[in-house]
Amino acid sequence: MKESRDSAAKLLALHEEEQMTLQKKYELRRELYLRGRIAKADLTEAERALTDAIVRVYEDRRRLAEADRAIRTTVRDITERARYTVRTQYRPPREQPQKKRVIA
Repeated sequence: MKESRDSAAKLLALHEEEQMTLQKKYELRRELYLRGRIAKADLTEAERALTDAIVRVYEDRRRLAEADRAIRTTVRDITERARYTVRTQYRPPREQPQKKRVIA
């Protein structure tokens, strides 16, 4: 589980870096389009690539949050089981009530 979370975190970092690169590329192409240097299709292509990158980052964040939730749940379950085991394994001896002796 921890390995899955670590790999999701690494993938998120890579996708965030890719998103920043595509954001800069989109802004440059937008500027070129506004100046009339490139066609609308080139701008649309950059916009589509940026949108895909944003979706990947959100999906990675969701996976990372799910992994964190699973880890917290597992830790909580283990802790609960340990507490239950400790409570059920050790029971102090009960005091036996003293029988009263009746002398006749």
